Amino acid sequence: MMRSFEASGDEGELHSCARDRETAPFRATLGALRRTKVHSYFGGRSSRDALRVAELLREVVDGTHVYCCGPASLMDAVHDATRHWPARSVHFESFVSARGDADAKPFKIKIASTGRLIEVAADTSILNALREAGVEVASSCEAGTCGTCKVGYRDGSVSHRDYFLSSTERRRFLMACVSRASSDLITLDL
Repeated sequence: MMRSFEASGDEGELHSCARDRETAPFRATLGALRRTKVHSYFGGRSSRDALRVAELLREVVDGTHVYCCGPASLMDAVHDATRHWPARSVHFESFVSARGDADAKPFKIKIASTGRLIEVAADTSILNALREAGVEVASSCEAGTCGTCKVGYRDGSVSHRDYFLSSTERRRFLMACVSRASSDLITLDL
């Protein structure tokens, strides 16, 4: 992405975090960029030189998009700091499954339109349980970042593990790829 900005002349900034300079990824590539602003932070959250996510993202700049990839703690911080940004201008990418749950328990989903009950095992996503039951739901990233598998729900308590839905949307929608029920049953609007 940074090379694209360089080639096109578009403006871009990269804020990169690493434990130290020696282990920072893409050091040579980023060091060769001339037009793109690169900001490096070393030492983690406890360092006085750490990335201050809330400060960086306090002001919404029209036309600006935020892209975030990293550990769950960074993605959580960016998600919290961009709640006041337009939802479609903040993007997350995760290379591992979104926030897992070592204490996951089985539950049931009810399809509101048919009344059908489907079991969701402790180690299965709602999305996969629906697929196994022959119910098709579109999906893409399957990590809670893209919004493709967003479905409505009516009843039940949901444990949201995505980086896509706003707090308002979470009252009516869940991400079938990563959300789980914290109640024994949830009713989906399908």
